[in-house]
Amino acid sequence: MGFFSTLRAIRESPLSATTKKALRRTYLAMTVRKTVAPPLESARVCNFDVSFCSFPIMWMLFKDVFVSNEYFFHSENPNPTILDCGSNIGMSVLYFKLIHKGARITAFEPDPAAFACLEKNIANNRLEGVQAFQKAVARHAGPVELFDDPALPGSPITSIRADRGGPRRRVFDAVSLSTYVSGAIDMLKLDVEGAEIDVLEDLAAAGALPRIRQMVIEYHHHMSPGDDRLSKALGILEVAGFRYQIGCHTPDPLARDVFQDILIRAYRA
Repeated sequence: MGFFSTLRAIRESPLSATTKKALRRTYLAMTVRKTVAPPLESARVCNFDVSFCSFPIMWMLFKDVFVSNEYFFHSENPNPTILDCGSNIGMSVLYFKLIHKGARITAFEPDPAAFACLEKNIANNRLEGVQAFQKAVARHAGPVELFDDPALPGSPITSIRADRGGPRRRVFDAVSLSTYVSGAIDMLKLDVEGAEIDVLEDLAAAGALPRIRQMVIEYHHHMSPGDDRLSKALGILEVAGFRYQIGCHTPDPLARDVFQDILIRAYRA
């Protein structure tokens, strides 16, 4: 997304006029900063103080979350309950608080560097109603192997798959997400780098899916060539009574077995 297309996306976003004005100021300030000044460890984003591990990663998350509004949702509940799986440094948590100030959020992030920034961003912005756990989410609770690149601290693509995450193998504690769905969940955000089917199967087996009203799922398609399981994820949603919209970027429509980030928005009829 280029300079003018980003400004156009902000203008056409579903956010309030005041928020869009703040977004434009943030975007212009950070555009100047990344070209004329060395990146620091914090930035001002829409009246939030944001700590980060890497300016390029934060810049990417800003565009995906705040400009593209990937996690935007309506809620009849003025204080929606949100499960944020794969919170990284907390840009999604800040965004949810931007669009729903009274949101009650449970955030999960296993990576120590990203989690440290997540905690800072919750504390420094005095966010109320937010709990953060340095845990992965998986099919079963217990230790889980995750892979990342040590050259990218706080990487948002830490994964259960080495071919996605990177060469470093580490073991983290994982939780079964279904144990956190004791009541109604207004939004589940799931960005778990290859573990999305495992988590959906856990929720289905525990009978937790009927208590979830909406989801935004980042589905990682063809993480390995020939890994065609998208229909399995969609089938779980369909059996549970969800409808959905799907979006993805396809730079080469003739390419085969190429990795794609697919965004699935699941909702009740």
